[in-house]
Amino acid sequence: MTAATADIVETTEKLTAADGHGLEAFRAAPRQGKKGGLVILQEIFGVTDQLKGVVRSYARDGYDTIIPAVYDRVAPGTVVPFSEPDRGRDMAYGLPLDKVMLDIAAAVDCVQGPHGVSILGFCWGGGVIIRAAAELNLRGAIA
Repeated sequence: MTAATADIVETTEKLTAADGHGLEAFRAAPRQGKKGGLVILQEIFGVTDQLKGVVRSYARDGYDTIIPAVYDRVAPGTVVPFSEPDRGRDMAYGLPLDKVMLDIAAAVDCVQGPHGVSILGFCWGGGVIIRAAAELNLRGAIA
C-alpha cells in the first residue's frame, strides 16, 4: 500500500529476514533529497500510530525511515493498547533476540543508501539497538 503527501511517500513494505521470515514495516521517505536511512525500533506496544508519526516526521526532515513490525514473529499485526503495558512487556521480552536482529537487518537493507543507515530505539527498542549497533553496519545508534 502506498500513500503520498506533497513532501513524503508512505508505504507498507514486505520484508524478508535472512531466515526467510516475512514481516511488514511502515516506511516513509522524502520525495527528494534523502539524507540517509533511519530504522526505528518499536516500544513494547508495537508499531503504534504515535511511532508512525515519528517515522513521518523524520521523513519530512529528509530521512528514508522505516519501522519493522517485529511482533510479526509471534502475532502478526499486533499493536498492544497503552492500557496493557504488562502484555506489551511480556510480548517484547518473549521475542527471540537473535531473530529480532534478523528483522532489524532486513529493515536496514531496505533503507540502505549512499549516506548509510542509523537506528533509533524507543523503550524496549532502545535496549535492543545497542546490540544492533554492535552487530550491524550502522552509521549511528540512539537509544
